[in-house]
Amino acid sequence: MAPEAAVASPNWIEVSLCTPPELVEAISNFLIDEDSNGVVIEDLDADDAYRDRRQLGWLWIRAYFREEGFGDLEERLHTYLDELAALFPTSEPPVLDQRVPEVADWSQCWKRFFKPLMVSDRILVRPSWEDGSVPSGVAAISLDPGIAFGTGKHPSTRLCVRALEDEVLFPLDDAPAKNIFSMLDVGTGSGILSLVAARLGAPRTLGIDNDLQAVEAAQNNVRLNDLDKKVEISDERLDELGETFDVIMANIVADTLISMKDDLVNRLAPQGVLILSGLLRNQGAWIKHEFLQLPISFVNAHHEDEWCALVFEKI
Repeated sequence: MAPEAAVASPNWIEVSLCTPPELVEAISNFLIDEDSNGVVIEDLDADDAYRDRRQLGWLWIRAYFREEGFGDLEERLHTYLDELAALFPTSEPPVLDQRVPEVADWSQCWKRFFKPLMVSDRILVRPSWEDGSVPSGVAAISLDPGIAFGTGKHPSTRLCVRALEDEVLFPLDDAPAKNIFSMLDVGTGSGILSLVAARLGAPRTLGIDNDLQAVEAAQNNVRLNDLDKKVEISDERLDELGETFDVIMANIVADTLISMKDDLVNRLAPQGVLILSGLLRNQGAWIKHEFLQLPISFVNAHHEDEWCALVFEKI
């Protein structure tokens, strides 16, 4: 489908792309590199015009740009989408939509996507600008995601939390909890999984990301939740880390997980647990097969809608 023309605005342009999952990371990075004031990634709703693509894992990517100079950026965006089509010839191209947001202030534009949310029975994630009572037995995390991915709304994040609770910290069937001293969150984004781990009792968590803006956002969220003594955020590369971890979480697209599978398993301590998320159901068997070539065993799979998370243990 041909992109619509940009609509003139005295302040902001909202660019929305309905995108297949394999292109989400590349397009998000492009928009951030083009100095978007933020990127929001969200599910398609049941009443969405493109709801037939929900089962394929398609997502909305929304970004905001000032009107000034947008014409040049629009041309670069079209060129980039053409380049992606050549690189991913089997993928259906994203559907691009551009409009004037209802409010002119970016801080108000993206806040409409972020509301308090129970990501599990034990964890409430809420925006930093909202407070209020928290149910008994529930831990609250305040979050200001900025441009970084991760508010708990996406199923892949919730699946990671569920796997961490059910397989590690609060095992089902009265199994004993694992002794956890260190945890690694690969591709931390807003830092949400590192913060969840700390709130649930993990003594030390390291979150890493190669996006410096995401690192800054995650560090801000650590301070916001007074978890500096438990959570560290870094731009270190996975293959540069010298220590091993009792639990590693990686909520990343499938191709990236495959490319770093050796490093992920190498950084896992003996009997350590590896949680992989960001996967479509139809990718689960492929990822499982690839990782079982390494010295780990399969533990369990968790599912929500068309998404899945896989849990392994180091042999």
